[in-house]
Amino acid sequence: MEREGYNRMEAYYKACESKLKEEIVDLRDKAGDFGLYNDYLDYKVLELEDALERKKRRLSDHIEMEKRYGFRKMMLESHCNMLEREVVQLSVNTAHNQCHLIEYMKYKEFQSDRDDRIS
Repeated sequence: MEREGYNRMEAYYKACESKLKEEIVDLRDKAGDFGLYNDYLDYKVLELEDALERKKRRLSDHIEMEKRYGFRKMMLESHCNMLEREVVQLSVNTAHNQCHLIEYMKYKEFQSDRDDRIS
């Protein structure tokens, strides 16, 4: 009778031990999966941080380019305004010189007519 009780206890403990071993294996698998999942999440976090850093860099480069473009545009507008003023001044000078040229041509014609009349 004692032997039977002992055998049952031994079988019970062996069953418990095998259940615990299975549970340990299962928990190790889950821990491994969790570790892989954790590694995957760490990888994703690093990937997103990297993408964010690249976007920040791209944005700062774009802002810098816009500043340079704005400055270049301002310089071109200034140069264009200066050239427009020069064009206006040159057209005024051209009109003035044309008037003098017409007067000179009239004077030369008058002189030539006078010379023809005298001779």
